[in-house]
Amino acid sequence: MQSISPMISHVSINACLRDEANRAIVALNSGLILPVVAESIFEALIGIAEQLQLPIRQRLHVRLVAIRNHIEVSGVLL
Repeated sequence: MQSISPMISHVSINACLRDEANRAIVALNSGLILPVVAESIFEALIGIAEQLQLPIRQRLHVRLVAIRNHIEVSGVLL
């Protein structure tokens, strides 16, 4: 059985977290969800990123701070 190298799996997980964050941002910006819901989503994504020590955690945290301060948020890039 072959295992996935840590670098490849981190890239994949980073991409998944980025995609979910971007979906939440689109929903927030289009009024489909409330800011408190977006905050909860970002807190969950940050928790995952911190546990796995992924590089995307800092970008997610910046977006969360912006949401909490009612600043318009753009998408998350890797």
